[in-house]
Amino acid sequence: MPSFRTRTRAWLLRTFKGRSKEDAAWEDESTWVSSPPQAFRLGSLEIAATPMGVKAAGANRASAVYEVRITKARDSQTWSSRYGLPATDNSARQAAESALDELDQLWRDPEGWRGQVLAGMSEDEVEAMEDSPSMRLDLRAARWIGPELDAVRAGTRDRTGAWLPGEP
Repeated sequence: MPSFRTRTRAWLLRTFKGRSKEDAAWEDESTWVSSPPQAFRLGSLEIAATPMGVKAAGANRASAVYEVRITKARDSQTWSSRYGLPATDNSARQAAESALDELDQLWRDPEGWRGQVLAGMSEDEVEAMEDSPSMRLDLRAARWIGPELDAVRAGTRDRTGAWLPGEP
Protein backbone atom coordinates (compact mmCIF):
# COMPACT_ATOMS: atom_id res chain seq x y z
CA MET A 1 0.00 0.00 0.00
CA PRO A 2 1.34 3.48 -0.84
CA SER A 3 2.58 5.53 2.07
CA PHE A 4 0.40 8.20 3.63
CA ARG A 5 2.73 10.85 2.26
CA THR A 6 2.42 9.51 -1.29
CA ARG A 7 -1.38 9.26 -1.09
CA THR A 8 -1.63 12.77 0.34
CA ARG A 9 0.63 14.20 -2.36
CA ALA A 10 -1.41 12.47 -5.09
CA TRP A 11 -4.63 13.88 -3.62
CA LEU A 12 -3.18 17.39 -3.47
CA LEU A 13 -1.97 17.18 -7.06
CA ARG A 14 -5.41 16.03 -8.20
CA THR A 15 -7.34 18.55 -6.15
CA PHE A 16 -5.38 21.79 -6.31
CA LYS A 17 -4.24 22.56 -9.82
CA GLY A 18 -4.75 26.35 -9.52
CA ARG A 19 -7.59 26.43 -12.04
CA SER A 20 -10.44 28.88 -11.78
CA LYS A 21 -14.06 28.10 -12.62
CA GLU A 22 -13.63 29.99 -15.90
CA ASP A 23 -10.70 27.76 -16.85
CA ALA A 24 -12.94 24.75 -16.33
CA ALA A 25 -15.66 26.04 -18.65
CA TRP A 26 -16.74 23.58 -21.31
CA GLU A 27 -17.16 24.33 -24.95
CA ASP A 28 -20.26 23.78 -27.07
CA GLU A 29 -22.14 20.85 -25.57
CA SER A 30 -24.54 20.40 -28.48
CA THR A 31 -22.14 18.19 -30.45
CA TRP A 32 -21.28 15.78 -27.62
CA VAL A 33 -22.21 12.18 -28.33
CA SER A 34 -22.13 8.92 -26.43
CA SER A 35 -23.01 5.52 -27.82
CA PRO A 36 -25.09 2.87 -26.05
CA PRO A 37 -23.35 0.11 -24.07
CA GLN A 38 -21.95 -2.72 -26.17
CA ALA A 39 -20.66 -6.20 -25.44
CA PHE A 40 -18.16 -8.13 -27.55
CA ARG A 41 -16.60 -11.59 -27.55
CA LEU A 42 -12.99 -12.12 -28.59
CA GLY A 43 -11.82 -15.70 -28.21
CA SER A 44 -12.47 -16.54 -24.57
CA LEU A 45 -12.64 -12.88 -23.57
CA GLU A 46 -15.92 -11.10 -22.89
CA ILE A 47 -15.63 -7.34 -23.30
CA ALA A 48 -18.25 -4.82 -22.16
CA ALA A 49 -17.97 -1.08 -22.84
CA THR A 50 -20.38 1.14 -20.93
CA PRO A 51 -20.69 4.93 -21.37
CA MET A 52 -20.21 6.85 -18.13
CA GLY A 53 -21.07 10.31 -19.51
CA VAL A 54 -19.12 13.31 -20.74
CA LYS A 55 -16.65 14.77 -18.25
CA ALA A 56 -14.02 17.51 -18.12
CA ALA A 57 -11.72 18.88 -15.43
CA GLY A 58 -9.91 22.17 -15.36
CA ALA A 59 -8.49 23.22 -18.70
CA ASN A 60 -8.88 19.72 -20.15
CA ARG A 61 -11.25 19.26 -23.06
CA ALA A 62 -14.46 17.36 -22.46
CA SER A 63 -14.21 13.60 -23.00
CA ALA A 64 -16.79 10.87 -23.37
CA VAL A 65 -15.82 8.39 -20.66
CA TYR A 66 -16.39 4.65 -21.07
CA GLU A 67 -15.77 1.89 -18.59
CA VAL A 68 -14.34 -1.17 -20.33
CA ARG A 69 -14.61 -4.48 -18.44
CA ILE A 70 -12.88 -7.64 -19.66
CA THR A 71 -13.71 -11.04 -18.25
CA LYS A 72 -12.29 -14.40 -19.20
CA ALA A 73 -15.07 -16.87 -19.97
CA ARG A 74 -15.43 -19.70 -17.45
CA ASP A 75 -13.06 -17.89 -15.09
CA SER A 76 -13.33 -15.40 -12.26
CA GLN A 77 -10.65 -13.05 -13.62
CA THR A 78 -11.91 -9.56 -14.40
CA TRP A 79 -10.23 -6.28 -15.28
CA SER A 80 -11.76 -2.86 -15.86
CA SER A 81 -10.60 0.64 -16.64
CA ARG A 82 -12.03 3.92 -17.87
CA TYR A 83 -11.18 5.49 -21.20
CA GLY A 84 -11.79 9.07 -22.33
CA LEU A 85 -12.49 9.63 -26.01
CA PRO A 86 -13.25 12.86 -27.89
CA ALA A 87 -16.67 14.08 -26.78
CA THR A 88 -17.77 14.69 -30.37
CA ASP A 89 -16.60 11.43 -31.96
CA ASN A 90 -16.63 8.20 -29.93
CA SER A 91 -18.19 4.78 -29.53
CA ALA A 92 -18.18 1.86 -27.15
CA ARG A 93 -16.30 -0.11 -29.84
CA GLN A 94 -13.52 2.53 -29.91
CA ALA A 95 -13.22 2.36 -26.12
CA ALA A 96 -12.97 -1.45 -26.22
CA GLU A 97 -10.36 -1.30 -29.02
CA SER A 98 -8.35 1.24 -26.98
CA ALA A 99 -8.39 -1.03 -23.95
CA LEU A 100 -7.30 -4.07 -25.98
CA ASP A 101 -4.52 -2.06 -27.67
CA GLU A 102 -3.25 -0.83 -24.31
CA LEU A 103 -3.28 -4.30 -22.74
CA ASP A 104 -1.57 -5.74 -25.81
CA GLN A 105 1.20 -3.14 -25.56
CA LEU A 106 1.50 -3.78 -21.82
CA TRP A 107 1.81 -7.52 -22.51
CA ARG A 108 4.34 -7.19 -25.33
CA ASP A 109 6.31 -4.08 -24.22
CA PRO A 110 5.79 -3.21 -20.54
CA GLU A 111 8.62 -0.64 -20.46
CA GLY A 112 7.31 1.13 -23.56
CA TRP A 113 3.83 1.20 -22.01
CA ARG A 114 5.23 2.59 -18.76
CA GLY A 115 7.04 5.35 -20.67
CA GLN A 116 3.84 6.36 -22.47
CA VAL A 117 1.73 6.34 -19.31
CA LEU A 118 4.21 8.43 -17.33
CA ALA A 119 5.24 10.81 -20.12
CA GLY A 120 4.87 14.45 -19.19
CA MET A 121 4.31 13.81 -15.48
CA SER A 122 6.23 15.50 -12.71
CA GLU A 123 8.51 13.46 -10.47
CA ASP A 124 5.84 13.52 -7.73
CA GLU A 125 3.13 12.35 -10.14
CA VAL A 126 5.37 9.52 -11.43
CA GLU A 127 6.02 8.38 -7.86
CA ALA A 128 2.30 8.47 -7.04
CA MET A 129 1.44 6.51 -10.20
CA GLU A 130 4.11 3.89 -9.57
CA ASP A 131 2.81 3.42 -6.02
CA SER A 132 -0.80 3.15 -7.17
CA PRO A 133 -2.60 -0.18 -7.21
CA SER A 134 -3.93 0.71 -10.67
CA MET A 135 -0.60 0.06 -12.41
CA ARG A 136 -0.10 -3.22 -10.57
CA LEU A 137 -3.60 -4.36 -11.51
CA ASP A 138 -3.00 -3.46 -15.16
CA LEU A 139 0.25 -5.46 -15.19
CA ARG A 140 -1.48 -8.43 -13.56
CA ALA A 141 -4.35 -8.28 -16.07
CA ALA A 142 -1.96 -8.15 -19.03
CA ARG A 143 -0.52 -11.50 -17.89
CA TRP A 144 -3.84 -13.29 -18.45
CA ILE A 145 -5.31 -11.13 -21.23
CA GLY A 146 -2.10 -10.97 -23.33
CA PRO A 147 -1.98 -14.70 -24.15
CA GLU A 148 -5.66 -14.56 -25.17
CA LEU A 149 -4.87 -11.68 -27.54
CA ASP A 150 -1.91 -13.59 -28.98
CA ALA A 151 -4.25 -16.52 -29.68
CA VAL A 152 -6.60 -14.40 -31.85
CA ARG A 153 -4.10 -11.89 -33.30
CA ALA A 154 -3.62 -13.59 -36.70
CA GLY A 155 -7.35 -13.70 -37.42
CA THR A 156 -8.17 -10.23 -36.11
CA ARG A 157 -5.63 -7.47 -35.54
CA ASP A 158 -3.05 -8.65 -38.08
CA ARG A 159 -5.68 -9.27 -40.76
CA THR A 160 -8.13 -6.37 -40.33
CA GLY A 161 -6.33 -3.82 -38.18
CA ALA A 162 -8.95 -4.18 -35.43
CA TRP A 163 -9.38 -6.60 -32.56
CA LEU A 164 -13.15 -6.78 -32.72
CA PRO A 165 -15.12 -8.21 -35.63
CA GLY A 166 -17.48 -6.03 -37.65
CA GLU A 167 -17.43 -2.33 -38.44
CA PRO A 168 -14.46 -0.49 -36.89
